[in-house]
Amino acid sequence: MAEASDIALLREFAGQNSEAAFAELAQRHIHLVYSVALRFTGNSGDAEDVTQAVFILLARKAAGLSPRTVLAGWLYETTRHTASRLLRAQIRREAREREASMQTILDEPGDNNLWSQLAPHLEAAMSRLGERDRTLLALRFYENKTGSETAALLGIREAAARKRTARALEKLRSFFVKRGIKSTGAVIAGAISANSIQTAPAVLAKMATAAAMTRGVTASGPVLALAKGVLKAMAWAKMKFACGVGAAVLLAGSLITVAVTDKKPEQPNPVTLLKGVAAAREGIKSGEMEFLVARHDPKWNIQTNYSLLKVAFDGEMRRFEQLERESAYVSTDPNAQKLVDAKRIELNGDDDALARMGLIRFQDAHYRTVYYGKALVRFDSRLDTTIDDPTKGSFTYIFDPRTFGLADNLPIGSPIEDFLGYRTAQSVALVGKEIVDGIEAWHIRVQVSDTWRYEFWIDANHPTHVIKEESPNVGTTILAKFDHQNPNDPLPVEIDEMQHFGGDPRPWETRMFRQNTRYNVPIEPKAFTLAGLDMPIGTPVVDVRIERRIGYWNGKGFSENLPRTALPRQENQISTLQNNLASLEKAKTDGSFVDERRIVWHRVELVIGAMVLISIGLSLIRRFKLFQK
Repeated sequence: MAEASDIALLREFAGQNSEAAFAELAQRHIHLVYSVALRFTGNSGDAEDVTQAVFILLARKAAGLSPRTVLAGWLYETTRHTASRLLRAQIRREAREREASMQTILDEPGDNNLWSQLAPHLEAAMSRLGERDRTLLALRFYENKTGSETAALLGIREAAARKRTARALEKLRSFFVKRGIKSTGAVIAGAISANSIQTAPAVLAKMATAAAMTRGVTASGPVLALAKGVLKAMAWAKMKFACGVGAAVLLAGSLITVAVTDKKPEQPNPVTLLKGVAAAREGIKSGEMEFLVARHDPKWNIQTNYSLLKVAFDGEMRRFEQLERESAYVSTDPNAQKLVDAKRIELNGDDDALARMGLIRFQDAHYRTVYYGKALVRFDSRLDTTIDDPTKGSFTYIFDPRTFGLADNLPIGSPIEDFLGYRTAQSVALVGKEIVDGIEAWHIRVQVSDTWRYEFWIDANHPTHVIKEESPNVGTTILAKFDHQNPNDPLPVEIDEMQHFGGDPRPWETRMFRQNTRYNVPIEPKAFTLAGLDMPIGTPVVDVRIERRIGYWNGKGFSENLPRTALPRQENQISTLQNNLASLEKAKTDGSFVDERRIVWHRVELVIGAMVLISIGLSLIRRFKLFQK
């Protein structure tokens, strides 16, 4: 247990509710949390309450923390916010009273005189630093990690960690100089390292663990209230930020992206980054994988379409097997579609209700498609097999799996470089480093032409991972998630694609989950032939390119007439998807694939914008009346 990393212990606690794992985390970091809380509050009792509240918050947030989270930094930031909230809720103590209390509580080894001057101002000085610098100093001097240990936890080079430490200490020194405390950065570092951590009461770790295991139920009233207050404050902070952005969008008429940019001079070449992504994907020469696909049309809030895909590929040859449930009109009346669509609008897109009324029926759609460069061969178990020109596209899935997550439109024969755009682009620019879903990423802009561009965000720590892609010209955004337990895998395990057409705020949304994957394995050549389509004997084969039937499949080739051994076709099979719901659970979203909160939030944005515009209008009217007077 003692050798396990913080993240490993967090996963064990989140997955198994392991008290031993949480107790180990509490024992490791209790002194850090208690010391920061003590400097903020100046009172040992209040510091204990803050400490328990912080570990309750850790228990509640454990499952959602990113694998890249540096726990010491997260605890430091959470302690600052929690202690600040406690102080705001209390009657303000006089500054000198708090300093006097601090001096009687703190241990005073080393340079006592300097530390007694630094201590009352240390957390205020730390608050002036960026979050990453605070995390670095917390690891380096609060938890006394070595330079190499700190660099490893932050995922940076040791030399870079030393430079950032020196810059952060210089900022602290400047802060203290303005308050009449003069010293060097090295002496300040020594004083902080020797005195910043106070030993927490022995029983506090057990109390914090016990409170956290019950998510605060067994904690005292003030501690539980404090934890709940911080949770609400976090949620409210996100809401206020969203409100501000929404109002700005409506007034300015454009999206404003708030980015945290890394200003370090060591910036990579953007073309080199994109080439690295392409090379990693091109290293996959063959393979097998399965996809679960869920698609939602915003016109129908209830209906979501699901597909199961099984893919085999070897070079440019690929075979897709696609299974999904489709609906068909029961009536053959020419006006049936118009009547059913009107009823569908009335029922808000509830196809299950339409089926119960007997207006439509569900049936399996089972397609097998083979592509081998010059032709596209598709077998539909209900109809026939067609041979078509691949340049015309396909209504079934038939993309290169190695391009998964790079674009919304996946042409069949295009090389991977074309999806990244850098080969023929007018310009490729590195915008900077930004935070995407908690991950540091390099933002790259590829200007393909005067009217077309791509935006890519590449994981700074895993430069083969494209975690976000935007095509502003068509209103498409793709967010990708990768397998953090297998960082060398260049393909995402999940993507969420949102498309906005014609300014409609409701997105057409597609989620794809990759599973059961094997790379660079031999694929049976038969898979890419007509025999590999597993057509029943007697299946008609039509060459669409010359618009004629070329025969009936006889098991080896074509017959001019229907073979006597042909099997009768089965119609209206019970949906295989209905019998395989377990595989769809992770794609289900309680009735609607699109998160309805997005639609509700858009309406809130409209209301806020209308209120702002009305306020501006009334203000202008009042000024106009005053001017007339």
